[in-house]
Amino acid sequence: MAKSERSLVVPLLSGLLLLVSGWLPPRVEAQGQSMASYVAECDAAVGVSVPGFQCSGGVTIPTTNSSGSSCDRPNRLNRECDPDSKYLSLVSNSSVEIVGLCRRKGNTGNNYGDIAVIQHNKNTGATCFYQALGLLSGTVSAPSAGTYPWLSPQTTASIECFHCHDNGPIIRSPYLTQVGLLGSGDVTFNKSNPYYFVGADFQSWATYSVEILGNICNSCHRMGTNNSGGCPTCGAARDLGLRATAASEVSKNPHSATSPIWMTPGATTYSSANDSQAQSIATCAASARSAIVNGQSLPNTPICKVWKYSSNSIQSRTYMPTQITELSVVWLRYFTIFNRIPTARELAYGARKLQEGATIPQLDAFIRANAWFSSSTILR
Repeated sequence: MAKSERSLVVPLLSGLLLLVSGWLPPRVEAQGQSMASYVAECDAAVGVSVPGFQCSGGVTIPTTNSSGSSCDRPNRLNRECDPDSKYLSLVSNSSVEIVGLCRRKGNTGNNYGDIAVIQHNKNTGATCFYQALGLLSGTVSAPSAGTYPWLSPQTTASIECFHCHDNGPIIRSPYLTQVGLLGSGDVTFNKSNPYYFVGADFQSWATYSVEILGNICNSCHRMGTNNSGGCPTCGAARDLGLRATAASEVSKNPHSATSPIWMTPGATTYSSANDSQAQSIATCAASARSAIVNGQSLPNTPICKVWKYSSNSIQSRTYMPTQITELSVVWLRYFTIFNRIPTARELAYGARKLQEGATIPQLDAFIRANAWFSSSTILR
């Protein structure tokens, strides 16, 4: 290494050593984490506790123009209209979103059949899932109280919420955007938001971004896929994207001004071009399935690029806001490897790897595997 290069690298590496000096190995816990332990870990990672609530205090999710089993905006989980279900924004501030959903499932009065809560920190990506099923009271106590029939973390993890929630924590279908769900009206929501799963029973969950250069589905947000064993064809790329651009949907009224197609934003009726774009994303995701489950090299070309964007629990790293030192290190590594400067996205994700405790060789491997292109062209 030339003396001039050493003079640049040494101070950068010194800063890097300071960043990783607090790195801790992943905490090893037995499977079957207790609810009390999970709640404590989630509250520490997200920063705000899940409160108790009344389902009746939520917003009633409209089932407009209901006819038989169809309506304008059915839910996408069960593909049904499910009248009188409730949506609740429990906490909403600059850092944290906690949302609840009380699904009626044919019950009446103060009874519901499916109650779920997502607890999420928008800055760090820390996310927790709480689930209750069966004949449930709409008077819901906080998970920390230990008195409500919430499923154990292990059982909730076995349901694999992430096999649908692989684009980010919030699925913004018309079912919930009509009542002001987080991200409503923001077409770039879930484009680059951080995302990771808290809790010992959730550490096997992994989500991946599926990208095709120039594909309209990637122009606004991520298209996610995952390593689910229970539903390998679920998720944004392989299922929701196809449904969102399809000529028709189960339990949904025909596309019209009152029952618009899900994607793209502002569209009303079916577009074969958009359908084809979603099919291409699904094909790319499917081609990566074997590599994902077997730990092999993922597709990395302009016509099909798949990369893991979610990370493990914050317990395994010291999180720090992006530092100038980190950005400098990433900039230097891209210039050294490809003789070009990184894009803004490459710079951000490289800095995040350093925040997660990556060494220089690990960062270099990440850069080579995830660079958007590897030519020596200097970006303008």
